[in-house]
Amino acid sequence: MPIHPTDGDNTPDLSHLELRNSYMSHQDYRNWIIPMEAELAVLKDLGYDIDLSKHFGKSYYLNNATDTFSSGFTSDATQAVGLHLYGNENTITQNSDISTSGEGSFGVRIDGVENTYTLADGKTINATGKENIGLGVTWGQNHEINLAADSTVTATAADGVVVSFDFGENLFGAYSTHKGSYIFYDSNWEFDLKPSQETSEALVKEFNIDNATITGGKAAIYIADNAHVENINITGNTTINGDIISDWNSVSSGPQSKVQRKNAAGIWVAVDPSDPEQIYFTNVNLNGDVFSEIQINGSINGDNGIYNTLKLNNAQSSVLEVTGPTIAVYSLNNDGLIMLDNIVTLTTQTGTITTTADPWTNYGAGLGVDERLNLGANMKQIDIPVELA
Repeated sequence: MPIHPTDGDNTPDLSHLELRNSYMSHQDYRNWIIPMEAELAVLKDLGYDIDLSKHFGKSYYLNNATDTFSSGFTSDATQAVGLHLYGNENTITQNSDISTSGEGSFGVRIDGVENTYTLADGKTINATGKENIGLGVTWGQNHEINLAADSTVTATAADGVVVSFDFGENLFGAYSTHKGSYIFYDSNWEFDLKPSQETSEALVKEFNIDNATITGGKAAIYIADNAHVENINITGNTTINGDIISDWNSVSSGPQSKVQRKNAAGIWVAVDPSDPEQIYFTNVNLNGDVFSEIQINGSINGDNGIYNTLKLNNAQSSVLEVTGPTIAVYSLNNDGLIMLDNIVTLTTQTGTITTTADPWTNYGAGLGVDERLNLGANMKQIDIPVELA
C-alpha cells in the first residue's frame, strides 16, 4: 500500500494512503468520496470495526489479471460497490449477480486503463437504491465494456443511471484540478495543462450491448461532459428502457476546462468546434437482424447546447424502434428500417438524414427511402430532408 511520506517541509506525514484518486490520498485530484476497499482494510487492521463484505464485493488492484467474479454481491449499505476494477489491462468477467439498494451505490465501478469487463450471459446487476449506478466507468482510457446475451442491468430509482461514463468531480470543488478525456485544467494557475497519460484517449473505446436489457430511471446510458465514449455497439434483440443522454460536447467541460487535441506538431491545443475533423464523436452503431428488433424505449439526446457529438448509425438489415419523445443527434445514417413511435422532435446537427439507395435486404426488400423511416402516427411531419448516401 503506497503511503504519503512527507509534507512540503519534509516533516513525516504517513497519514495518507496514496491510491490513485482516492479519498484518503494527498493528491490534488480525487474523484472518490468514500474509502476504497483496500483503505477500509487498513482501517480494519488498525482496530476499527468494519465489515468489508457489506461495502465491497471484490476489488482488483493488480494489472494484467484475467479472472471471473463468481461470488456475487448483495448489500443495502450506503455507497456500496459490488465490483471494482482499479488496476490496468485486466480482463474480468462477472459470472454472478450483483444487487445494491443503499443510497449512492455502484453495482460495478471501473477505473484504471484498458480494462475489459464483461457481464456474462444471463447475469444481472440490480441497483435499486437512490442515486444508484448500475455500471460506472470513472477513470482512465480505452476500456472495453461488454453486456452479453440475456444479461440485465437495472437502476430503477427516479435518479438511477444504468450505465454511466463520468469522471465525476474533484472532491475539492470547482476551484481545483479538473480532469477528463483530453482534459486537464488547473484552476490555481487558470490554464489547461497537458492531459494525463491515463486520460489522453477515449474513456471507453467500445461499449457492446448484445441481446441484453437495460432499464434506468433517470437514464439508461449517460455520458458526462468530461467523458468521451468512442463507440456504442448495440446488436441483436437488445432492449433499452430509458434515455440515452450525452453531455459530451468535445469542446469544453464546465466554464473553463477545454477539451484538447494534438496538433501537427504534437502539441496539445484546444479543439476548434468550427472544424468537424477535430471533434471527438460518439458513434451509436445499431446492428440488429431481420428476425428481431432493437428497442429504445426513451429518447436519444445529445443536445447539450454546445456541440452534439452523437452519430446514430442504423446498419443494413437492422430494425430499430424508438419511442421517444426526442431524437437529437449530430447525424442519422439509416441503411435499415427505423420505426419512430411517439417521437415529437427529431433534429440532426447536419440538417439531413442519409440512407442508401439500394433496396433493403430480406425483411424490408423493396422499401422506398421514405418507408425506411416510419414516422408513426404521432409525428405529423419532419422538416429534415432525407438524402441518398
